[in-house]
Amino acid sequence: MIPKEIMKLYEKLAFSRGYEEAFRDFLDVCLYYLSVGMLAEDYRRVEKRYKPYEMELFVQMFYRVSEYSEGF
Repeated sequence: MIPKEIMKLYEKLAFSRGYEEAFRDFLDVCLYYLSVGMLAEDYRRVEKRYKPYEMELFVQMFYRVSEYSEGF
């Protein structure tokens, strides 16, 4: 089950982009952070399409997911 706080952040992003696009971009942002910046091109592509406060929502989602992941 997805924690409510993650869903609230996701729904904010999906409101203007749609669930599919928001989730795909969330995965790209997560991969960027996990790759220690190696996937910067993908990150910049996403960053160009979102407002700064929306990019912050991705970061908050990433941290929330890591809090609920064992051994992360």
